[in-house]
Amino acid sequence: MTGMHIHKRPSWKPDEWGPSQLSRLTPARRRIALSLLRDYNIDEIAREAYLSAYTVKAHLCRIRRDLRARDRTHLVAALYETGFAFPSWAHQQVNVTYMRAVFDAPFNLIDTPFDPGQVNLLHDREIRTIKLVTQGLTNHAIAKLEYIEEDSVKSRLKEIRNKLNLKNRHYFAVFAYESGLEHVELTLTRSSGRGKTLPISK
Repeated sequence: MTGMHIHKRPSWKPDEWGPSQLSRLTPARRRIALSLLRDYNIDEIAREAYLSAYTVKAHLCRIRRDLRARDRTHLVAALYETGFAFPSWAHQQVNVTYMRAVFDAPFNLIDTPFDPGQVNLLHDREIRTIKLVTQGLTNHAIAKLEYIEEDSVKSRLKEIRNKLNLKNRHYFAVFAYESGLEHVELTLTRSSGRGKTLPISK
C-alpha cells in the first residue's frame, strides 16, 4: 500500500543493556554521564570537563548510542539499569536539591529515607505517565498512547512535578527507580513501529 513503511523488530538482545554496557564508555564519557546524573546542562558539563559544548553533545550522542537510549531521560534510566547510578543510595528520597547533594556528599551522611507515601499521592494515570516518560517517550507519543491531547499531557506532567517536587524529566526517571515504580520489563522496551512496545526482560 502506498505510504506504508515496514518496521523491523529490534535486533538487540536483552543482555545488551546491562553492566557490560559500561565497558563501552571511556573515562571521559563516564565523567560526562556522571555530570548528566547531577542534572548539569550542556554548558555546565562543558565547563566542568574543559570541553566545548559541541564536543559534549557529540559525547552524549555516543553514550546514548552505546546504551541504546532514545533521549537524555531514557539515558538516565539506562545508567540506573547498568548500575552506574550508585545503587548504594537506592531508596533514598529524591527532590529538587537531593539529587545534586547525593553526589556531592559521602554516602554515610545521607540518611533521608524515601517516603513511600509519596507514591500514594499519584493517580493511576499519573503513574502510567511517569513510566512512559522514563521510557523516553515524548509528550506527543504519550498523548497518542493515552488517547488525550498533548496539552493534557503537559498539564498532567506539571501536576506530577508539583506533587512530587520533581524538577524535570530526568527526575521522573530517578523517582521511578527510587520508588520502585519502574521495573526492568517496563524500562527495557522498544517501539515495534505498530503503536506497541516490545517488553524485554533479563
